[in-house]
Amino acid sequence: MLKKDQFQWTEESKVAFEILKAAMCQALVLALSNFTKGFCLETYASSKGIGAILSQEGIPVTYLSKDLGPKQMDLSIYEKEYLVILMAISKWMHYLEEGSFIIKTDHEALKHLLEHKLTTSIQKKGLTKLLGLNYVIQYRKCRHNLAADALSRRDKNEGELRQLTTIVIIPTWVQEVEQSYQNDLVAIEMITQLAVFVQDTTEWTYSKGVLRNRDLYGYTPPTMTWSTDSRVADIQKLLQERDTMNTILYEQLDKAQQRMKHYTDKKRSDRVLQVGDEVYLKLQQYKQSSVALRKNLKLSARYYGPYKVIEKIGLVAYKLQLLENSRIHYVFHISLLKRKIGEKVVTSRDPLEVNAEGQLRVYPLLVLDKRIVRRNKTSVTQLLIQWVNFRPENATWEDFNVLKS
Repeated sequence: MLKKDQFQWTEESKVAFEILKAAMCQALVLALSNFTKGFCLETYASSKGIGAILSQEGIPVTYLSKDLGPKQMDLSIYEKEYLVILMAISKWMHYLEEGSFIIKTDHEALKHLLEHKLTTSIQKKGLTKLLGLNYVIQYRKCRHNLAADALSRRDKNEGELRQLTTIVIIPTWVQEVEQSYQNDLVAIEMITQLAVFVQDTTEWTYSKGVLRNRDLYGYTPPTMTWSTDSRVADIQKLLQERDTMNTILYEQLDKAQQRMKHYTDKKRSDRVLQVGDEVYLKLQQYKQSSVALRKNLKLSARYYGPYKVIEKIGLVAYKLQLLENSRIHYVFHISLLKRKIGEKVVTSRDPLEVNAEGQLRVYPLLVLDKRIVRRNKTSVTQLLIQWVNFRPENATWEDFNVLKS
């Protein structure tokens, strides 16, 4: 083609040039927004995703495509269609808050949105987001809403690939090392101490399930420093100003830390326990979600015991002699301990019985009473149940058929 007289401008070349020129001169797929004109919001919600398109005069300005979470998949179709409208308006509020716009949805019930009673949480939430906006909701049949429909049905393989990218891969050798610690008493003791000590002052560190020795490489990691010497005067001046600002910053941070420490230390006390002392243990109240009991744990016991201190670990941690069936660790920070004073023992229950997941075990212990109540013109037998880990005054009436099932 570069040789002399090889290129010829034929009719085919002219047609190809005109096609190329027309393609280069045409508008882009997404148009630039014009705030003097109104916007149109098209929405659609499928079983597993939502889609929305913001357009002007039939030309799209931007679009939204998102997968629904497990909780959102259980919503009704009305709530899903309402949800996609709220999410689209929240995302494109800077486009819609100034002028009027039209919302087109394939759910006809939403056309009378302002006339509905606020019965669900999503309706109450949507009322605050739509308040003050100038909009009109129009019904569009599903077969005319194909673009938003396609955005709501994302590729299944794409979602699975996204989930694979979030999987944390643990090497096999790390798992083998973690398993080897279970039968090594020295390693277990070292991990317990490192959980209490400041690891910067010890020879060993424990992170990501592996014990590491600081002297493994024979030297400490070098400290990165910046030189303030330069042959260029402006650069040297800039470096010196930066060091001056860093010095001032460090001084101000140190003053702020000391000021916070001063006010915090006013509420602290220097407590030291000895081996053989008896202490009360402060435990966090357990939560249970398997049984819907009408029970408030706010007024339950905060301290349990007393228990004997059998070992001091470091400066602020102590090992206690707990019950054999306890499912909690036996090393505690001193802030969770209160010394027992005198011979009188304050009555407190043992730690509540929990399962392997740390949740409070709740199941019927005793049947205290029985009654028959009328419900929907039928007789219902109810039993007064005392639950495990709760006192008799916290017993509740439960239906016999529910307990039996």
